[in-house]
Amino acid sequence: MGILRSKLLRHCRSTRMLPPRRPTDAAPSLPPVVWLLARPQVPSASVATTLCPLLLSSNQGTPDVNATLQAPWLKRLPAPLYKAAAQAWIDKEYPRHLFIETTAACNLTCTYCPRERLGQHMDFGLFQQVVDEATQYGSRSFSLHLFGEPLLYPRWMGAVSYIKSRRHVRHTVLLTTNGTRFNQEVDRVIESGIDLVLWSWRPEATFTPETKAKLRKWGKFRVRFIAEVTPKEVYAEWAEWPNVEGRQLHNYGGNIDLEDFGNGSSKMSVSSTERWPCYHLWLAPAVAWNGNILLCCADPHQKEVLGTFPRMTVAEAWQSERLKAIRSGHLTGDYRGICANCDVWKQYPSMHFEFQRERARRAASIE
Repeated sequence: MGILRSKLLRHCRSTRMLPPRRPTDAAPSLPPVVWLLARPQVPSASVATTLCPLLLSSNQGTPDVNATLQAPWLKRLPAPLYKAAAQAWIDKEYPRHLFIETTAACNLTCTYCPRERLGQHMDFGLFQQVVDEATQYGSRSFSLHLFGEPLLYPRWMGAVSYIKSRRHVRHTVLLTTNGTRFNQEVDRVIESGIDLVLWSWRPEATFTPETKAKLRKWGKFRVRFIAEVTPKEVYAEWAEWPNVEGRQLHNYGGNIDLEDFGNGSSKMSVSSTERWPCYHLWLAPAVAWNGNILLCCADPHQKEVLGTFPRMTVAEAWQSERLKAIRSGHLTGDYRGICANCDVWKQYPSMHFEFQRERARRAASIE
């Protein structure tokens, strides 16, 4: 156990997850792995049950709220630790994270986006019902987008306020935006209570010096660069920004051809045994503007509809036999429907151990 603790400490320090000084046995602070690894009295047998909740908690001990915000550094953990932490976050009754498409409208036509050209908004009463159901299961995190620009939703501020005002929970709200409305909306965004804004870089979005200064002071604005479509000079422009991340383009269930962007093909070039189960099926489904409950956020044409809210609740869809069968298929390497040619699964490491997948394959062969 001492060797493992030392190796993890070295790894965390080398990847800047820990400061160079030795942590103390004080109350946990970000990242909470520091606190546990510094405690020699923690017995080996209790590591999994003790460590995983701490990995996903803040000083306030609210794992539901903070794990989504900590995802970038969680991905950098050693594989066994990441898998254990990710599985500790799974809730079989209701998803930890939920995409809600408040609007299908967008003011851009990005070449890599397969969205249908729709302009409908989610009924606000429907939105409230979705949030109310989620609240029954404790603190959750929400992304208020799928294929629309969330700041075009006429009641976007009311939507954020409704989520944040639920009693006895601490919901988290994330907003992914194209940034085109930020100069006029920056003050309201900062005042709204949003926990994190992710701006996927677009040339159409420009920020005044005043807007940049406000966002820097706010500290909750992350710049996301998609490697295949971001010019090199843009990285230099934002080099001093304190919160940035890079991602590769994915193919949205095989709906775009990545060869057009110099990155492989929309048809997967790996066999089913070389890929791994998609995290969305265990953590993060979506509710489209019309109430359709989808497997994930990468279904632009709503091909995999589990049910329609409120005739089917999100909890019922999450616990449904159909979704259980899809999960089993992923564990055994049987990828069907929109999953067959999708590469969204590559955005995060595998959250399952090989023995779990082997056990699922053996069970399927018996059936």
